[in-house]
This record gives sequence, C-alpha cells and structure tokens, in this order.
Amino acid sequence: VLVGAVAIHLLGVFVETRIFHHPVLSAMMIGRKQLSGVRPGVPGKSCTVRGGVWFMVIAASLVMVGAALAGMPSSAWRAVDVLEVYSSECGDCHDAYHPSLRSGDAWRAIMGGLENHYGEDASVDEETAGFIRFYLGENHAGRFDTEASHRVGRMDTPSYRMTDTAYWKNRHKDIDPSAFRLKTVGSKVNCNGCHKDSASGRFDDANIHIPAGDQT
Repeated sequence: VLVGAVAIHLLGVFVETRIFHHPVLSAMMIGRKQLSGVRPGVPGKSCTVRGGVWFMVIAASLVMVGAALAGMPSSAWRAVDVLEVYSSECGDCHDAYHPSLRSGDAWRAIMGGLENHYGEDASVDEETAGFIRFYLGENHAGRFDTEASHRVGRMDTPSYRMTDTAYWKNRHKDIDPSAFRLKTVGSKVNCNGCHKDSASGRFDDANIHIPAGDQT
C-alpha cells in the first residue's frame, strides 16, 4: 500500500509538471510558486534537471530501504503439535525447547551424542530416539519462519547452544546476570522464565516478562 501511494504521488508530480505545466517541483525546491490566476510558464531545463536528480535520489533511497526490509526475517508463524515423548524426555531436565531454535544439523548432532549431553547421559531407547529425530527433522529452524528461527535457530555454534549465538548475546546483554539466578528463571537456558510464549516458538517482545525477584 505504501509503495503504491508513493507511485501515485510521483505520477501526480509528473502529470502536474509535464502535462499541465505547473512548476510544482520548483515550488517544492525553492519555496515559491506562481500566484493563483496567473498562467504558469513551462518549467525550465534547470527545474527539470533538479526534479530528475531529486527523483533519482529518492528512488535510490527507497530501493535501499526496500532491500534492507526484504532481508529481514518474516514474522510468519505456524503452530506445531508438540510431540509428547519429546516433551517428557527432554523436558525432564530442562525446557523442551521449541524445535525451531536449532538447525537440522544441530539437532542431528545433539541426538547423536545423547550419551554425553553437556556432561550428562541423556540416552533414550532407539524407538524413542527415532520419534524425536523425526519430530525435530520436520520442525527445525530451516522449516520454520520466525525471527527466533532465523536469528538463533539457524546460527549454529560449536557448542550448539543458543546462548552462544551473537543475536542471543546482543539481545540479553543489558539484562542483569542476577535475573538468570532467580528461582523462577534458574539459568540462561530457561526461556520460559521470561518468554511466556516460548513453547509456541513465537518469542514476541510483548510477551517478555523479567521477574522482579525470587518467587516461591
């Protein structure tokens, strides 16, 4: 809608200048316009050149802004039915993270090393592991289109920890470290402690609530 409005506005300027010979560009540039009732003259060459230069500058700016916006992650979201065995097995020790917070490669590496899962043995039987692998494979960051999946999920780190990604660090750098030690939070990897919609994978700013103190 905005781009269409800009196009119509520019078309109006063209019609006024080239068809009706109203020096609107000159009026916008120098702040002066011919008195009402007096037939305006045809714009001079200098006016046309100035108008062309301004048009090119504005058009180039719009193209750059458009390119920057096009490169931003989409806010599209889709619901995912959480696999019960994933929620129970992985949620037994920590949050059962939304699958869009890791890439497919990261999930495969994590599932392939459960016997030494960050210092713990998180091994499960092969049937259970198969169900979880399929669930994660269908819903990893590459198959989800949210800011979290683009900025965090697709950014693999050697540790596969989301807290080691540049975006996570930048977004949490101003939070007092003591907030992560609150009973209602517990650690940096407890997303649900502050993000009330973390289970959905949305992570909307409106749903962030940092606890003010320990709660029982």
